[in-house]
Amino acid sequence: MGDRQWLRFYPTNKGYGGTYFYVIKLPVDFIPYNVETNSVDYCRTDWHTECMSFPDSSYIVVESFVNLGYVQMDIRYPLAISQPNYNIKALVWQGGRYRGIQWITMNSGCQNEFRGTLSSYSGAVTVEESYALTINKRKIQVKMTFVLRHTVPLGGTIQIVWPTGVPAAYPHCRSMTGQGSNLFAQDGSENGEIGCLVQTSRTWVITEFAELSAGSTVIIMGYIDLPGSYGNLGTGEVLSYNGTHPTDIRGNGFIIDYYTDGSFQLYVNNYLSNNIDTEITLEETLPLRVGYVGPLQFKFKLAATLLGPNSGKIRVRIPRRSVWGQLGGFGYESAKKHICKLSDILSHDEYGCIITTTTDDTTTNKESILFEMVTSSTLSTSSTYELLIKPHTGVDPEGLLFPTQPGTYKVDVSFDCDATGNFDIHDQLYL
Repeated sequence: MGDRQWLRFYPTNKGYGGTYFYVIKLPVDFIPYNVETNSVDYCRTDWHTECMSFPDSSYIVVESFVNLGYVQMDIRYPLAISQPNYNIKALVWQGGRYRGIQWITMNSGCQNEFRGTLSSYSGAVTVEESYALTINKRKIQVKMTFVLRHTVPLGGTIQIVWPTGVPAAYPHCRSMTGQGSNLFAQDGSENGEIGCLVQTSRTWVITEFAELSAGSTVIIMGYIDLPGSYGNLGTGEVLSYNGTHPTDIRGNGFIIDYYTDGSFQLYVNNYLSNNIDTEITLEETLPLRVGYVGPLQFKFKLAATLLGPNSGKIRVRIPRRSVWGQLGGFGYESAKKHICKLSDILSHDEYGCIITTTTDDTTTNKESILFEMVTSSTLSTSSTYELLIKPHTGVDPEGLLFPTQPGTYKVDVSFDCDATGNFDIHDQLYL
């Protein structure tokens, strides 16, 4: 993109006899270099004898033999290439007379050959443990890192197309500016808040960012669902565009850089998952924020029956540090008694829930609070449940002390379903 390269046009009709002039009007932003008449580097003399270019008006004039095979031009490509086919007009003149129009199709094969690519690509990784990459896992947090080869202007778009096996990608992905991402909001702020919407259910379309210069590192983090089959995730794409489109940027946008990956570096394990729902329910309409005080609530659906009463156990570990190691996570008030509530989402039936132990884990770099609890009933795999944890004081606001520092925090949830003491199925809730 924006580079000097050869471009060949193949005429669709060679029915004119003798020698004729072929006058080609290049698309907007395709700039021919000023090549001298009868230049060996510019003309294939076995097909056409003379070539002239007019860079100011983007015209090419060729004097040709009858067996014209192609017209080869030395041009500078535009920043971005259109994807839909479009026709280029060429006027045919012979013996001082206008003979007609030739239409040359600029098709996807030609466009794909000359579009740009990324400078480097590190693939997709999950910030969760490798065992979290399990079949049918919902809302797993993933991170994509790559470096742009060409500038993406203000008003441009970055798109990440997840493989066809991915059931869903979720909006509100973000630029990880704290980890070195150069993608900032249009107002120049470095908080990573950017426009990130979903098109065709499995693509992130990222907009509303400041101009990205060539060589910029982009690190995007967000949530996707994993497929119901194990193995490599499948073929995906990373693209940049010079504009936006409200419904289908992939089909209508002008591509700057393009990259495709056969696996996106992610392998889905053939393990069970309890599908902890990362959309926690707050007791007020304001979004989750620094210093929030309230209960920790989340939904889950079991991969195996949890035995009751008072047999199978649930563990919830809440962090004192962010996933990047920063202190300022959840607070622990040892003087307060903590309680739990468990209910069925659909039937609204409530089950007895008792926190049997609360442990303040002070292990360096793994500081956390560990709650272990039992239930009065057997929990089945067919229902979706909601678990609530909070201190019981009788004084409002009544709740846990949420992190005082901004960042991403991992809550680990594990289950000893068969009362053997093995908490072998872990899931994470990222806040």
